Amino acid sequence: MKEVQVQQIGQRLFLELPADGSFTVEQQWLLIPQAGNNYLLMKKTANPYLNPNFQKQYVPEEWGDFDFFEVE
Repeated sequence: MKEVQVQQIGQRLFLELPADGSFTVEQQWLLIPQAGNNYLLMKKTANPYLNPNFQKQYVPEEWGDFDFFEVE
């Protein structure tokens, strides 16, 4: 578990994160509200469904040796 502090500069609040290598500049993180005025901090990852080549990926037939004409 890591400790994070809220700091203020002028009219803005920011989170002060530990500089132990867990966080780097330009990383994007999501702050997700939870029950009881708590938050979950999660690293933002790329959405594989937004990849333009996602629909072009080959998906093998699940039952390639199954003869559908045998079904009554």
